[in-house]
Amino acid sequence: MLVEVLPIALPERLNRDEMVLTAENGSLSVRDNDHWAAPLSDEIRQMVADALWRQDGAADVYRAPIPAGATSLPQYRLSLRVERFEAAAQATVEASWSLRKLPQGEAVVCRSSFSQPMSARTPEGAAAALSAGTARLSDAVAASLAGMKCP
Repeated sequence: MLVEVLPIALPERLNRDEMVLTAENGSLSVRDNDHWAAPLSDEIRQMVADALWRQDGAADVYRAPIPAGATSLPQYRLSLRVERFEAAAQATVEASWSLRKLPQGEAVVCRSSFSQPMSARTPEGAAAALSAGTARLSDAVAASLAGMKCP
C-alpha cells in the first residue's frame, strides 16, 4: 500500500532546533546547547513512516506522489498533529491523526497519549523517553492503518 504522510504539525514552541523541556513547576526550558539531530517534525515523520513500512508494508509517497489510477495499490493520506511533546517527571507524547483512503474514502480520526518514564532528568534521559513515546505513537498510527480504525 501507499501512504502520503503529510508534514507533521507541531506546537510552535517545539518548532525549533533546541530541545524544549518542561520544569517541575511547568515552565519551559529552552536548552540552547542541546539540539535535535534534525527538525523535530522531520524526526517524528520518519519514525511514523518507518512504522508504517515495518508493520503494514506501506511506503511513504509524499515526496514522490503517484497519480490516481497509475497503480492498483491502495492509497491513503495521513495527517498527524502532535499536541503534547513534553519531558518533565516523565515524557508525554500526545497526538491526533486522520487517515483517509484515496481518492474519496471516509476519514478515520484517532487520538492517543503515551507516557514514558525518564531514566534521568537530563536532556539525554528526556530525549530517550520522548523517542520511546514517539515510537509507541508511531506503532499506534500503523495499527490504525492496518484496520482503518483507532487502536
